[in-house]
Amino acid sequence: MARNVVVRLVDDLDGSDASETVEFAVDGRTYEIDLSEVNRRKLDEALAPFVAAARNTGRGGSRRRVGASTVVASRQAAGSAAGATAAEVRARNEAIRAWARENGFEVSSRGRIRGEILEAYERRDVTPPAAPQPAAEAPKKKRSRSVKVADPFDVGRAS
Repeated sequence: MARNVVVRLVDDLDGSDASETVEFAVDGRTYEIDLSEVNRRKLDEALAPFVAAARNTGRGGSRRRVGASTVVASRQAAGSAAGATAAEVRARNEAIRAWARENGFEVSSRGRIRGEILEAYERRDVTPPAAPQPAAEAPKKKRSRSVKVADPFDVGRAS
């Protein structure tokens, strides 16, 4: 039995067919967005002056030339979520959405699941480390009493 699975990328901005997933970072956080060629060009044009003035940190994905500047981009093939089939990805996303609703998160019924929800879902079975217990107090030492004893060699010499 042959099976043909088609995964369609949808542009996150306007709902049209997307051509690629673009990864970018701002303020130390990495984001991904599915974009059509038109919206990818708009993103490249908007970022070009900032990228041209920025310092290269030497980290990132593949580099792509845009005019006189370089934009860091990571392309992700549609449906290549670590070798999972579309049905497996769909089932996992449904489970995450159900868990999120049960735990008070606001989640849409379709589209990308927010990163904070994914992180919380991944940590759901991890129990927080036990709080450190205060050290047991050492038993208090009994104070020894010193009693003044008269000096037996002091015979009251007269000077």
